Amino acid sequence: MNERIKEIREYYSLSQKEFGERIELKQNSVAVVERGKRNLSERSINLICKEFSINKTWLLTGEGDMFKGLTPSEEIESFLSTLAIAGDENFKKRLILYLAQIKDSDWEALERVLDTLLAGKDIIFPPEPKSEQ
Repeated sequence: MNERIKEIREYYSLSQKEFGERIELKQNSVAVVERGKRNLSERSINLICKEFSINKTWLLTGEGDMFKGLTPSEEIESFLSTLAIAGDENFKKRLILYLAQIKDSDWEALERVLDTLLAGKDIIFPPEPKSEQ
């Protein structure tokens, strides 16, 4: 379980101190758990599962998926909660801010780019329209 605790922490890009604060543990306690020198209490296990939407079976045994099956709204909420603790220079946070400023007419183009990225294809950007002068 110690490796899975570290995997969760690293997935969310949290320091041991930040992770510990989210589950009400001190940094040194997180370090000891990650090294396998101590086990978590049932209370801490439940807090991790709740705070990070972790599948308890996976956390305890390594079987199944890491995350609970989340609705799209829950996934967005979980992602945004990780941004709340990130620094202002965090790319994910900046990306959300950029997305909030996109014009309605650009969403379709963005969707095509993302579909291409997720399909693993090279992106070919169409030429910019020539402005009339």
